[in-house]
Amino acid sequence: MDVNRVQLGQPAIPAHMRLMEARVTLEVQNAMLAAQRRTDAELEHMLHVVRCMRRKLTNLNAYIDLDLDLHLRIARATHNLMLVQLLDTIRPDMRAVMYDGLSRCWTIQQREHIQGVHEALIEQIGHRDADAAGKLMRLHFSEAIVRLGGALAP
Repeated sequence: MDVNRVQLGQPAIPAHMRLMEARVTLEVQNAMLAAQRRTDAELEHMLHVVRCMRRKLTNLNAYIDLDLDLHLRIARATHNLMLVQLLDTIRPDMRAVMYDGLSRCWTIQQREHIQGVHEALIEQIGHRDADAAGKLMRLHFSEAIVRLGGALAP
């Protein structure tokens, strides 16, 4: 099956939007499971990464590297190797799309907002609140998709 083939009459979905649609499904689940299953050590690593992210708000490449690391750490905290492998498989494409989306955030206020969502997400994972973590991850992706010029289905 050729997943890139478009059937007649069907609108073509840009590659970056296909990636984001797949990621939102995967990463909302990851956030919820991480909230339920994370260890204290895993939480400490996530908190460390999110603190480093705050210090790199003006260094886009460093921020993206840390952002990728954070999402992978959330996946690892699910303790489900399949979810980690799925995320790792799309990781190279994730970096390009993240760069595209974050490079559109010209003001420090916009980047601080994104950082605030990351911090709130890790806080909810820390509180083991799976529902809140899932909602924050969905919000994170809804906003990212809007930055990329699309809209997330309700």
